[in-house]
Amino acid sequence: MPNAYFPDQSIQDLSDAKDTLRLIHQLEQWVDVVNDGKILLRESEAILKDAIRWHPVVVRNLRNAEAAFTDDDEILGVLEEALDIMNDLFGAMNLILDANNRLKGQQKL
Repeated sequence: MPNAYFPDQSIQDLSDAKDTLRLIHQLEQWVDVVNDGKILLRESEAILKDAIRWHPVVVRNLRNAEAAFTDDDEILGVLEEALDIMNDLFGAMNLILDANNRLKGQQKL
């Protein structure tokens, strides 16, 4: 039954506009997720670059710790430094996985 205030075509146009706005909103969300993913990847890249840069230092310190096995405090410091770098690597991997999962989740929409 036609509505005197809103003819059928106007109702359809409003419905189409509503669907279009919903799609635009979904696209905006997807763009936000992609941008967040890019930020996470840049942060991960920086952490990985630091870890790669520090890798020779960690190896050298571990060798020095092995050679100076009698100094417990020095060994503890070296191992803590190595652990910090490994934690940074795991943090970078988690950021990459998080970004990847978020991007995959948005692709399913």
